Amino acid sequence: MPSAISRLIWDNGVPLSDAWRHFADPAIIADLEQSPGFIGTIAAEMTDLKAEPNLSSIVEVATKASAALSRKHEIESDLKDELLDSLFNGELTATGYREAPSTSPAPVVIAAADFDDAEPNWTASHLSVNGKRYGRVRITDERKPIVSTKPVRPMGRPGSGNAIMAAIDNLIADGTDFQNIPRSIACELIREKLGQPRRTGNGLTDINLAKYLVLKTGRKSISENT
Repeated sequence: MPSAISRLIWDNGVPLSDAWRHFADPAIIADLEQSPGFIGTIAAEMTDLKAEPNLSSIVEVATKASAALSRKHEIESDLKDELLDSLFNGELTATGYREAPSTSPAPVVIAAADFDDAEPNWTASHLSVNGKRYGRVRITDERKPIVSTKPVRPMGRPGSGNAIMAAIDNLIADGTDFQNIPRSIACELIREKLGQPRRTGNGLTDINLAKYLVLKTGRKSISENT
């Protein structure tokens, strides 16, 4: 995948350290956040005890607090496993900077198959798998429109990713409904907007432009009719 597209996906991603919360069921997260945990359980239970609680009461409170903490950890573990399953099934996309065995100057897409045996560092947003290591890992839902987070620069070469994205934005602003026109027509409209023909090597083939269209409008939202 071209580095410009990988960068856009990464820019729109959520750090791995936060992704297990971000992509989880909001109701589960709300319940998790409202759960008192170890300290909260102790504080709540102690207020119900007498001024001089006996040993058995203290043990009971500690037991409840430990159970509450274990439950929170169990929920967190389940949510993290669900995220890894979604990545393995291709429902979400992971990108990161490759650190080993070689380094990458820009984010790269991490293959979905790698999540069958991935070892994530949830705190540092690192990922190790099959001898490869990635840093600054982010998770993106490509089914939703991708938004450019940086100002569009003037077009250098005709196939500049920023120029293509700007052309798509301008066409949308002009009223073009990319979801209801054939992909071949959509690509031709982009080339016309850029004032450039389709030719080998200029990055304006239907295949390349379609990748940018999917980023802007969401996966499978563009008509496949020709």
